[in-house]
Amino acid sequence: MKPYANLLTAMALALMGTPPTSLWAEAPTPAASDVDWSGLHQLLAERVTVEVNDTPLEHVAASLSRQLGVRVMIDETALDDLGIGADEPLTTSMREVTLRAFLEEGLAQLELSWCFRNELLVITTEEEAETKLVTRVYPIGDFLAVERSLRAGRYGGPVDGLLDTIVSTIAAETWAENGGGEAEVRPLLAAQALVISQTQQVHLEIEQLLHDLRAVGRRQGLSLYAPSGDSAEAPRQVARRTYLAPSAPAAMARVYEE
Repeated sequence: MKPYANLLTAMALALMGTPPTSLWAEAPTPAASDVDWSGLHQLLAERVTVEVNDTPLEHVAASLSRQLGVRVMIDETALDDLGIGADEPLTTSMREVTLRAFLEEGLAQLELSWCFRNELLVITTEEEAETKLVTRVYPIGDFLAVERSLRAGRYGGPVDGLLDTIVSTIAAETWAENGGGEAEVRPLLAAQALVISQTQQVHLEIEQLLHDLRAVGRRQGLSLYAPSGDSAEAPRQVARRTYLAPSAPAAMARVYEE
């Protein structure tokens, strides 16, 4: 029963405003969904060359598949709704760019997007991609502790600023609370986390935002977790289904994975 007692004590201390201590050596990674986020990061960082002139999209997809060693599928049903087919011609010249750069810039001329599911890279329409929402859990215990210490009795919720920053600066038109799409963000203070339902592309932007906020905060002397890596291009050290037993009353057991 002792580990459970320690866990309950830690939760009580967190709710009372006691800052967390040594929960992670580095910034925690968002909890896993059905997407292999670690694999997705590695895939998007791969270098590809796409130099084509009026080349059918299906041939471009086949070329990407050979370069990446993964299956690239065209969502022909979604493309039909847009009035184009797998033989739609594409003209672009992008040499040794990241896959993410090609997906965001090279496909833009056809108003196409992408998603990654079931080990497949799927080329689809922007409208269809926006319907593929994925839920992730983002640990924010460090932000809560710093905000409580800075607030010093002022009014306002402990995560209002962070929530407003996310929904107003990242894909603002896609959030339900902004009157746009169906994406949602909800705080769960008992777990010191944000639960966010968004597209894969927007999740990558949110992850980068939190990384940058932690980096800026630490440079100003705030007690925020150290971002993993010095830049967005740095390899991420990812823990997979790692269970940390509490070693002190303020250290809460976590399960995290990217």
